[in-house]
Amino acid sequence: MSVGDGATGDFAREGPIEDPTEISGESPASITEAPLAEEVSCREPGITYPIGIEFEELAEGLLNNSVVLIDVRNRWELQETGKLPRSQNVPLPEFKSAFALSPEEFLKEYGFVKPEPEDENVVLTCRSGRRILLAWDAIEPFGYCKVRLYFGSYLD
Repeated sequence: MSVGDGATGDFAREGPIEDPTEISGESPASITEAPLAEEVSCREPGITYPIGIEFEELAEGLLNNSVVLIDVRNRWELQETGKLPRSQNVPLPEFKSAFALSPEEFLKEYGFVKPEPEDENVVLTCRSGRRILLAWDAIEPFGYCKVRLYFGSYLD
């Protein structure tokens, strides 16, 4: 999938995922329902969302420090399998509350500078590319309209 291409197959959807616990392994109480695409005001008509990023572009951005790669997997997953080089971690169950924090609180809690909503260099990743859809929906209402998704994720 290249930049600007829309998601297809497992990634394409019209509304909230029916059972988010199937994707995250978390209890239903720890996950908020993702908003419908029609409810999110910052998606521009005529653009197919979500917007992905290819491995080559991501790798180049990580090498020159022009990308903020946020892994949404749980901390225990990172301990078991490792993490992508230069990635940061904000677990999916904490995603919405994390991005509601002030920049100072975010830095203290997560150890990296909170991206600004208008930043165009934020990329989300997970294990297989499915949980990033929930994370993307969770922060878009905060104005993060230009976030990109690495669908290959850790398995790639």
